[in-house]
Amino acid sequence: MNPFPWAAWAVNLGVTAVAVAVLMALAYAIGVRRGRHDGVDVVWGLGFVWVALVTAVTATALDPTGDGWRRALVVVLVAVWGGRLARHIARRNHGKPEDRRYVELRERGAIGRRVYLTQGAVMWVVSLPVQLAQYGSAATGWLVAVTVLGVLVWAVGFAFESVGDAQLARFTADPANRGEVMDRGLWRYTRHPNYFGDACVGGVWASSRCTTRRV
Repeated sequence: MNPFPWAAWAVNLGVTAVAVAVLMALAYAIGVRRGRHDGVDVVWGLGFVWVALVTAVTATALDPTGDGWRRALVVVLVAVWGGRLARHIARRNHGKPEDRRYVELRERGAIGRRVYLTQGAVMWVVSLPVQLAQYGSAATGWLVAVTVLGVLVWAVGFAFESVGDAQLARFTADPANRGEVMDRGLWRYTRHPNYFGDACVGGVWASSRCTTRRV
C-alpha cells in the first residue's frame, strides 16, 4: 500500500481555506446587497459541497494514484446531505422575518466577524474528514470494509435527520401546537434528531442553525 500523501493533503488544506474564504466573502456581499444575512444558513450546507468539489479536483491533480471511486463517493454523499440541508433551511426561512440575532449583530457592526468569519472557520475545520477521505488509497480489504461501514452509518444519519426535520416542520405548521413541545416521532427519543443525524453523517457538525422543538 502506498504511503499516505501528507504533503499533497497539506497543499489541499491551503487550497480549501482560500475556497472557503472566497465563498464566505461572496455570501457576505450578497447579504449586504439583500439587507439581510440569514442566507448564510443556507450557505452552511452548500459550503461543504463546495469544499468536497474543490478537494476532489485538487486531489485528482496532486494524488493521481488515489481512489477515484472514493472521491466520487465522498462528493456524492456530501452533495446529497448538503443539498437537502440547504433546501430545508431555505424553505424554513422563506417568507419569514430575518432572525433577530442577525439583526442585532448587523446593527452592532459585528455580522461579518461573528457570523461569516466564524462560520467559515468552523466549516473548514469540520470538513477536514471530507478532505482527508479523498486522499490515499483503500487498497486493503479492511479499509474497503471501513468505507462500506461509513456509508451505512451515513445512511442512518441522513434518514434520521431528514425524518426529524420533516416531523418538526409538520408540527410547527399546525397552529394548534403553538407553545407546545415536540415530543412525537423521533423527537420522543432525542431532543435533536437532526443533530444526531448530523453526528452520524460526518461527526459532530457545528451548525449555525438553531432548530428547536418548541413552537
